[in-house]
Amino acid sequence: MTLDKPTTRNQDKLLYTPGPLTTSATVKAAMLRDLGSRDQEFMAVVRTIREKLLAIGGQSDDALYTVVPMQGSGTFGIEATISSIVPRGGKLLVIINGAYGKRIASDCRRHTARSRGY
Repeated sequence: MTLDKPTTRNQDKLLYTPGPLTTSATVKAAMLRDLGSRDQEFMAVVRTIREKLLAIGGQSDDALYTVVPMQGSGTFGIEATISSIVPRGGKLLVIINGAYGKRIASDCRRHTARSRGY
């Protein structure tokens, strides 16, 4: 397939970004239905997800803890975790075996956490 050739309706686009981005036909079919962020069904699904994530963390009291779902890439999720969980001046062990590990170490420096890369 050449990059300038348009894809047909039944042909998936080639995704040139790293990571597991392809999805199954059932996931694609489910995504054909739009739900707005204020739809009751959407809010119920999000509420259930939040409750289940609190339970996984061993926290059932939502007055003390909460879950805030955020949309983004894996890198976004890692950076959000580092910036909100590792305290200023805190320490984080980073295993560096390529660009991804280097980026995590850089995130630590940016968020004032001390990291030790190996």
